Amino acid sequence: MPNTRRIFFGLAAVLCLGLGVAVWWLWRHPYAADPLVYRAAPDYVFNRLDAPEAQFKPSDWLGRPYLVSFFASWCRPCHAEHPVLMELARSSGIALVGIAYRDRPEDAKRMLQKMGNPYQLLLSDYSGKAAVNWGLRGVPESFIVDGAGQIVWHYVGPLTQQVAADQILPLAAALIGAE
Repeated sequence: MPNTRRIFFGLAAVLCLGLGVAVWWLWRHPYAADPLVYRAAPDYVFNRLDAPEAQFKPSDWLGRPYLVSFFASWCRPCHAEHPVLMELARSSGIALVGIAYRDRPEDAKRMLQKMGNPYQLLLSDYSGKAAVNWGLRGVPESFIVDGAGQIVWHYVGPLTQQVAADQILPLAAALIGAE
């Protein structure tokens, strides 16, 4: 009977160690198995922030690549990434779509009036329902959608100059060149 107990605890220890290594690896590589990349962008119908009676859905922009940025006026990291978005709007050649997440339209508009508006299209997700369809983990969060309507890139957290230079600009150039 004592050998059975040792074997049981040995197997339990190996299992716990394996699970620990798996959790550590996923923590260090959170985008390794991003379930949204290479899937169709959710065709959720949004209200436009600048014209609430007008609607938009991602399939309306088939044929052109664009970067989707979920943001909020109450989100400090969103304020920190804003200069990067302004620069991307000037230099990347890719359209930027802003989605105000759980934000009052007047607050989002006020933020953009104060800081500048990098977006060619401004949408509202006041309810947060679209964020669920997009698999949003929080704000800020960004996606690049290709001309076929497929999500080809996903980033959680505030964009930095380094991320823009190393990831977004090369991908934008490749997508625009493929049109």
